[in-house]
Amino acid sequence: MRPDQKVTVFRLMYVTAGQEISPRHMWGTRDAIATLRDCVPVEASAREVHRKLLDPHGFLFEHTASTFAEIDEPPPSA
Repeated sequence: MRPDQKVTVFRLMYVTAGQEISPRHMWGTRDAIATLRDCVPVEASAREVHRKLLDPHGFLFEHTASTFAEIDEPPPSA
């Protein structure tokens, strides 16, 4: 497959302690999700993306909003 070819990715879902968990920042192909224990694709979340956006395992990780602010620190003195 060409890197510019589009593939279908899905959010994934798993159940732990009776709760359904579906990370909003993580997407994967059906094959990639199948490699994760007890995870299934969320069919209604299907979307097309360019293959080049996936990591080598078939996952796409989106950046999430964060309150982290990097602080410039002076270099250590010798």
